[in-house]
Amino acid sequence: YMQTKVIHGISMGAATALFSLANGLEKEVRAIVCDSGFMNIDPIFKRQALKIFKAPSLLFIPGLSFWMKLKCGFTISQVNVFKQLHKIDRPLLLIHGTADFFVPYTQSLHLHELFKETKLQLFKDSQHACSVNDNRELYVQTLKEFLF
Repeated sequence: YMQTKVIHGISMGAATALFSLANGLEKEVRAIVCDSGFMNIDPIFKRQALKIFKAPSLLFIPGLSFWMKLKCGFTISQVNVFKQLHKIDRPLLLIHGTADFFVPYTQSLHLHELFKETKLQLFKDSQHACSVNDNRELYVQTLKEFLF
């Protein structure tokens, strides 16, 4: 008896799910769901540095990257799913709100264009990681159609 697993991540969790593809997923994982995920965090941090962290990206990004290297073993520039696309070998559902201010939904559009084994569901006017709350019925229906 083999148990079937699905990885479902939201925002950073979605990016983590995508990165897990590059590191040899268990064969029991049959699909991945990415809600408000990103392919490359570097431009997101650069755009948001002043808005959220009140620091210019020229100062903030190198400092954060240095701290990440010390604590996590990798830098911001290494957080790039795009470099791992060739390793995607499972069905992938991309969910994104069109009003996402933090991770532009174009990141999911771009991934969908590059990797045709994806299903893309956009939620009109939903902000970052809010699609499930904004339209729970469509969200659940999208998951059911993808998984079954």
